[in-house]
Amino acid sequence: MPIKFGLWIVITSLVFMAVCACATITETPPTKMVPAPVNTAVPEPTKQPAPQPTEKNNPPSGGPIGGVPAAPNLSIITAKVIAANQSDQGLVLTIEVQSSQKQDGFADFGSAVIGQQIDAQVNDDPGTPYTAGQIIQAGLVYQGDEHGGIYFLQNILNQ
Repeated sequence: MPIKFGLWIVITSLVFMAVCACATITETPPTKMVPAPVNTAVPEPTKQPAPQPTEKNNPPSGGPIGGVPAAPNLSIITAKVIAANQSDQGLVLTIEVQSSQKQDGFADFGSAVIGQQIDAQVNDDPGTPYTAGQIIQAGLVYQGDEHGGIYFLQNILNQ
């Protein structure tokens, strides 16, 4: 039954297009064709270089201002701390992601960075000391769009 209905839709659409084409042909009076003027000016090349995403913060899907925001995402990761640095935005950990677990109802961006070093801003107490070589488990969230963004660590646990 679905095949017959699909065939009926295709045939109906073709008949409709043929009727419209015939009506357009019969109602349009012939006109004299005049060539359009040709613009021979060559546009100036843009002088600004395109922004380049950094290696550490390149999102799993990757772009320019006004991009599509990343889908709600959360991964529970296990990672090794490479470095801990204070920035204007707070504590930033450079970590090497060792494993990632997808969380139900969220996109899984953590799996895309397993084995890679990334910078992630810490949302927890910035006074907590972290040392190189330390293994942590945390929630990893990516905020941004296909052009760039920031990873955040939440609910960090020491292992």
